[in-house]
Amino acid sequence: MVDLSIIDNQYWELIESYPELRLDYLGGENRISGKLIFSANFQYQRIDDEYIIEVIIPDTYPDSLPTVREKGNKISRDFHKYRDDSLCLGASLAIKLKFAKQPTLLGFIENCVIPYLYSYSYKCTYGFLPFGELSHGWLGVLEYYKDLFDINDERTILRLLKTLAQDKYKAHSRCPCGSRKRMRDCHGNLFKKLIPLQPTMNYFEDYQAILEGLKKNK
Repeated sequence: MVDLSIIDNQYWELIESYPELRLDYLGGENRISGKLIFSANFQYQRIDDEYIIEVIIPDTYPDSLPTVREKGNKISRDFHKYRDDSLCLGASLAIKLKFAKQPTLLGFIENCVIPYLYSYSYKCTYGFLPFGELSHGWLGVLEYYKDLFDINDERTILRLLKTLAQDKYKAHSRCPCGSRKRMRDCHGNLFKKLIPLQPTMNYFEDYQAILEGLKKNK
């Protein structure tokens, strides 16, 4: 069960920057909703915009992250949304890594939600996305891990993910990337950062999705 004092304290920090967001406890549901007015800049392209959003905070927060929906019908349904109409803010692990750097509601809004909204506003203004675009489904997951591990070989990505899924990090063992270095001198520091972010089952699910996708596309 979520500690409501954590949400209360983080909410007051949040509305110092975004005063038109309100917090409601309705039927056991923790919800922040209202108008999010922001100004963001990427490569000297400033976007000033506003969206009506709804943020559902799970009972397992901050171990589990909030779900976000855009309630003003401003964002088209085919722009990175899940079937339940919640926003796909990016690869699950990518969002957790961003949140880990600033694990508050303010951090979640500024580092995870606003970049998504900025991207949509930017695309509407200039016709393309500012940060590039990952593919959907398993291919998008694969592309994310290629960038995260700085490795392009798919078999190597699978070996690294399998090691994460089996929680087999050992500082003195050879790194599964094939570099012949010890883990501590190669991908070890990254592994130590990733392991506590989510259960091993989540890494196994990504491993399975990529493996099945590669098999189907041979």
